[in-house]
Amino acid sequence: MVNEQLSEQNQFARETKQERRERRRSKEKTKIPQHGKGLARVYKNAVSKRAKTTKVPKQSS
Repeated sequence: MVNEQLSEQNQFARETKQERRERRRSKEKTKIPQHGKGLARVYKNAVSKRAKTTKVPKQSS
């Protein structure tokens, strides 16, 4: 048990700063929510629906 902990500490000591940074960045990247194509379709439909509706011009008095 103690030997396992020491070996883990040695492994982290051998790691370069760049390797630690890459590992941390990969963890952060997996946490970023990914939007699918379904969401893009929803936005596209909303935009096209808004473009189809005609606005009534205001009457000036």
